[in-house]
Amino acid sequence: MNVVLCSSGGKDSALAWHVARADASLNIVGQLTTFTAAYDRVTMHGVRRELLRRQAQAMGLKLYEMFLPSVDDAQPHTESNQTPPSPSQALVSNDVYEATLAETCRTLQADGIQGLIFGDLHLQDVRDYREQAYANLGMTLHFPLWGRDPVALMEEFWQAGFAARTVCVDGRKLGQELCGQPLSREYVANLPEGVDICGENGEFHSFVFDGPGFAQPVTHTVGETVWREPFWYCELLPG
Repeated sequence: MNVVLCSSGGKDSALAWHVARADASLNIVGQLTTFTAAYDRVTMHGVRRELLRRQAQAMGLKLYEMFLPSVDDAQPHTESNQTPPSPSQALVSNDVYEATLAETCRTLQADGIQGLIFGDLHLQDVRDYREQAYANLGMTLHFPLWGRDPVALMEEFWQAGFAARTVCVDGRKLGQELCGQPLSREYVANLPEGVDICGENGEFHSFVFDGPGFAQPVTHTVGETVWREPFWYCELLPG
C-alpha cells in the first residue's frame, strides 16, 4: 500500500516513519504537512516551509503541502520572513479544514496513495477525530506508535540516532529557556512534574533535523525566541 506520513516535522512523526519503514506492507512515498498559508510556516509549530522541504528531501520523501488560511488573513501563501502566527491566527473552522483536507486527499489518491501514517500516542479524542474526518475520504489510517510507553519511545528515538530541537513550548507549562534547546535526555529529565515526556498534550513541539534514513542533516541556525500568547516560538533559519 502506498502511504504518506502526516508530519509537522517533529519527533513523533519521525519515529512513526522509522517504525513504519519496517512494515513490508507499507510503501512510504511522501510526507504531508499542513502550513498556515499567509505565514508560510507549519501550522502551530511555526517552522518555516523551506525547512520542511529540506527535511522531506533528506528522508527521500515527496512533500505534499496542505495550505490553510489564517483566521484574519487569507492572502495567498508567499515566501515570508514574518514571525510565527499566534495560535488564534493559525486556527480555522472544522468546515474549512475538512474541505481543504478533502481536496488534499483527492490529490494524494490521484498519485496512487491509499493511506496515511500518524504519530499519535494515546489521545483517544484526536484519533477519533482523524478516523471520523477520513471516514468518507477513502483513506486507510495507520498509527504505528499507538498505545506505546512514552518513556520507552523517547529512548528508542535517541538510540535510533535521531536529533531534534524544540521549536515551540506552551508558556503556561514551560519557560522561555526551554524553547530552542536540543531535545536530549537531559532536556526531558528536567521537565516539570505533570508534563508529558513526549509533549503529547502540546507542552512542546520539535523539529527533527537528522536521524536514521536521512541522506544528510537539515542544517540550520537558531534565531530569536518570540512570544505569541500562550506559546514561545524559537526561529530556525535554513543553514
